[in-house]
Amino acid sequence: MNTHVLLLATSLLAAVEVEPAKLMTADASPVDPGSSELAIGGTWTMAERHLDAAGRAQDRSGDLRERGMGIGFTYGIVEDLDAGIGIGWMRVEDAATDPGYGSGPTDLEFAGKWRFWRYAEGDAVWAAALLPAITAPLGRSQDPESVIPTACRFWTAGLTVAGSGSIGIVALNADAGYVHACGGKADREGYRGTLAAHAAIGVQLADWIQPEVELSWDCDRLETDDLPWSMAVTVGAQLSLPFGRLGLGLQRVVDGVEVDEASSGIADLAIGF
Repeated sequence: MNTHVLLLATSLLAAVEVEPAKLMTADASPVDPGSSELAIGGTWTMAERHLDAAGRAQDRSGDLRERGMGIGFTYGIVEDLDAGIGIGWMRVEDAATDPGYGSGPTDLEFAGKWRFWRYAEGDAVWAAALLPAITAPLGRSQDPESVIPTACRFWTAGLTVAGSGSIGIVALNADAGYVHACGGKADREGYRGTLAAHAAIGVQLADWIQPEVELSWDCDRLETDDLPWSMAVTVGAQLSLPFGRLGLGLQRVVDGVEVDEASSGIADLAIGF
């Protein structure tokens, strides 16, 4: 009797549609041709400690609080290719700096996704994509002497390679990319770019829910020899809705050098039409 129940449950789970999207890790599934997606997201971040040059946690001289929201629109141009635009708003309060407050728009981002490879056999589906992105600076009007900037004073150009797939009810994602800072040293303030990589695994327990765990790593390149980097773990879930999907999660920086030991709450709503 138990064997029959187990076999029935396994067959039902294998029939569910596996969601490729994740909270932090890119996927290789563009928006369908002629379709659109509206994404609305929010983050809430706090930090009371800082990881120093040796990776040791030290109390900050004041707490950090960040609240941000973003909105993006993506359109499927042709099969395997989409393009989109996005912008956000951020409010920062940092008791350890002077100035200790900033509020305003984030940079305007133009992005695309080209799926150049796809393979499907049985219950296994795999795909790979290139994700180029350009950000236009909206921070030139923000004086760093009087407020904490929420946007950059320089353009950036980035390229990410993403792979995603599923075997039965298990979904796997991974990406790696680099963002390069464009512009003069004065505007960049010593920043040259960021190298980042993510990996994620999720299990589609039912049509409406996929719990997931993600690992994120990033490293900033500066004009100096310093290489600030961080490692973070994200735990969350993707919830399927009649009109799209909702991603919810918590992220924690678990290791790094010259970064805040921050905790974040993440919410991401995508509406397809």
